[in-house]
Amino acid sequence: MPLLAISSAVLSGCYLGHGADGPLPRDGGGQDARTTPIVPDASIPVDAGQVRDAGLTCAPTRADFACLESFAVPAGRDFTLPLAFDTCGCCAQTECAVVDVTRDSQTLRLVTALCPDPCDCDACNTPIAQCEIPALPPGEWLVEVNGAPAMRLPVVDEELPLPPGGCIDFAEDDACTRGPGVFEGRAMRPSRACVRRGIGGTSHDELDLTEECGTCDRESTCEVRVMTRLTTDLPPGSDLHVTAGRYVGGCDGICPPVCIENTRTCALPSLPPGDVNRIFVDGSPILTFTSGETDVVCSD
Repeated sequence: MPLLAISSAVLSGCYLGHGADGPLPRDGGGQDARTTPIVPDASIPVDAGQVRDAGLTCAPTRADFACLESFAVPAGRDFTLPLAFDTCGCCAQTECAVVDVTRDSQTLRLVTALCPDPCDCDACNTPIAQCEIPALPPGEWLVEVNGAPAMRLPVVDEELPLPPGGCIDFAEDDACTRGPGVFEGRAMRPSRACVRRGIGGTSHDELDLTEECGTCDRESTCEVRVMTRLTTDLPPGSDLHVTAGRYVGGCDGICPPVCIENTRTCALPSLPPGDVNRIFVDGSPILTFTSGETDVVCSD
């Protein structure tokens, strides 16, 4: 059983059901078009500025986010890394290939593809590419998706406890900005937060963070980590700790000295309906919401 496999519906004919089997998939339907792993010669280095075909049958399409059972994996074990596309699908097929594993720089390079959807239905399922990853040695690994930095994935000794899971949205694919700098931008300081249903009628929730006076910075990664709430002052639920970043792209130049309202959207994991959950940004609570509600809930 792959460690990071997201609970999935079974592909039956051309239609996928909506039943959610696990606590963390971003999409309530848990749509998972099973990916046929394609693993070429990992000893061949791949230029970070290029997207290698790697034998994919469909045109490469960069995935957008991942919802994980844990933000770390144990060393020395093969595992599955689920990479999701922020779009609706009926029974869309996905592909994922490992094109390079560089141990010296601890970099894992992947290529994802989203194939044309052969089905026509009213469902809004999130396509998920299940990337079969070989065992890695301990360390903090940089995961690149389609030639651009996507996330950092800690690989820890097997005997160590794994941290909790959550969702992470990948940094934008900026052709002028490559390497780990994309993760090291300034932290977003939102003045307003809203939780709402995802577009297209999906049953997962999304978090909108707004800065009244932002800049022209690009969106970096947005991490939402689920933590067990230890306090008893609220009904059952979870605390979601959010880290949203921005960075200046290599081709952007100087931002104009004016206030620009910025709003960005972060993926939220699926949470049990009726749970009372709190959103924390920089360690401070900014919003309390009940998962499963259909109305938009915003901070004051």
